[in-house]
Amino acid sequence: MKYISHLLRPGLWLIPLLVVWFSMFLGNRPFASPDEGRYVEIPREMATTQDYITPRLNGVKYFEKPPLFYWLQAAHIKIFGIQEWAMRLISVLFAIIGCLAVFLFSRRFYNDKTAFLACIILATSPLYYALSRLIILDMAVTSLITLSLLSFILTVYTPPGMSRRLWAWAFYTCSALGVLTKGLMVLAISGPTILIWTLITNKWREWWPAYIPTGCIIFFLIAAPWHIVASIHNPEFAYKYFIIEHFMRYTTSVHLRTQHFLFFVPVLCLGFFPWIGLVWSAMRQELSLPSSIPQRDISLFLLIWAAWVFSFFSVSNSKLIPYILPCFPPLAIIVGSYWSEIIQAATSKKIYRLIIKFSLLNVILSVSGLVLLWQLPHLIDHKPYLWLDFTVLACLILLLALIALVFLYIKQIKIATVALPLSAVVLVAFVIRLMPELQHPSVKPLAQTINTLKRSDDIIGSYKVYYQDLPVYLNQIVHVFGVKGEMEFGCEVEDCSKWMLNESDFLNLWKSKKRLLIVTRQSEILNIAKKNPLFQFTTLGISNGNVLITNSS
Repeated sequence: MKYISHLLRPGLWLIPLLVVWFSMFLGNRPFASPDEGRYVEIPREMATTQDYITPRLNGVKYFEKPPLFYWLQAAHIKIFGIQEWAMRLISVLFAIIGCLAVFLFSRRFYNDKTAFLACIILATSPLYYALSRLIILDMAVTSLITLSLLSFILTVYTPPGMSRRLWAWAFYTCSALGVLTKGLMVLAISGPTILIWTLITNKWREWWPAYIPTGCIIFFLIAAPWHIVASIHNPEFAYKYFIIEHFMRYTTSVHLRTQHFLFFVPVLCLGFFPWIGLVWSAMRQELSLPSSIPQRDISLFLLIWAAWVFSFFSVSNSKLIPYILPCFPPLAIIVGSYWSEIIQAATSKKIYRLIIKFSLLNVILSVSGLVLLWQLPHLIDHKPYLWLDFTVLACLILLLALIALVFLYIKQIKIATVALPLSAVVLVAFVIRLMPELQHPSVKPLAQTINTLKRSDDIIGSYKVYYQDLPVYLNQIVHVFGVKGEMEFGCEVEDCSKWMLNESDFLNLWKSKKRLLIVTRQSEILNIAKKNPLFQFTTLGISNGNVLITNSS
């Protein structure tokens, strides 16, 4: 602890800065559907039922992910209740931990300037910032992967003794916590990264055996108990969790998330913008260092880490934008080291070329964005008012590029370099501004109407669609008619027929004396009316293409 305190002391001011940076306007939007609704509802049910072994979504067994994130969220619910800003604090906490880990590691193996810059680069990367504000697992697992892999390198470069043993145990602990957060994927990232680096650098003697007996005991004491108990309580768990959600998710299109092999190229370019413009130059610089310098092997480890994450998920048959996030921390350190040298050598020709390349990249991206908006307005057909926001964003990025070129021309190089972090800040500001508009519409307004009207004997639910945030805002599980979706497996292994019903059940109940409060799409009302001309309903509310109806006049 004294060692960490010594490393962190010069950057103590970073902690409140990061807290403010990541916490701004956390409650300015309702829970995003489907992910935020899902990852609040499962912990809500855990906190309500006190069952922390079997995750349930709307009362249905749900074995897609392990429970650590759910447990943390359930604890938050007990402390703060269900508040948008409070439920997002866990993601914020992990984002801050990731930035501080990058700072500490960079200060240990590089220098103070690199440490500050790497931390700033990571914190201002648009995708990293955006995911710090979402209630999903990717920020948590990214931070735990970062802690585990950085702990491994610290183990290798720490002399034998208690400090080395503690770093090794930290590696096993963070790996186990990562497995408890998002499964075996954590080992599929850290294991090959370590193996490839060790084969290239021939550093077997430095880490083998890296306290494997005690480390494995720590790992299994943390990661194994829940998996064992969940298997005992739920005989179907092992097949669903390991076969479907791990093996088949990666090797097949079972979850219908197949994308092009190059899907993550634009994701990385835009998500790590504007720092992506420095990655290639930074990689060349670090790899050109003499092999006798320890920093070269460390930089090589970081590059292998980033490259393996990118390759691993590019080959996968299941691709989502957040998957690429674990390659951001190592890239931030590499770029931070390079950017530090640029600042120190503010008169070299290399800097001139770099700023010109960066400015041209900004110009190309901003002009391309404007052309897309003008030529393909249907990209934002459903929200045409966003045209102005994206136009302003593109113009600001273009303006910063031109300002950088002007100051470069009059030989004010240090001022010209400021345009780079300013571009990142502008992008983050627009992330805050646009996230409420770009997420799927919430049914919060309709749920609030239900809360004011509902009686204890009402049947409350949704028809032909399951709204992930509806049970969250109602603080209860809901009836779902005519659809099962991701809850189909749970309905097959357990009797959920009391609240997961079919379309004919809906029509029968609608004609009964029971009062129903049902949320559905407006288009579904038209379909019902076509199939059942005598279908009568009263509209209680309309919001974002969804409607709240009742069979009671």
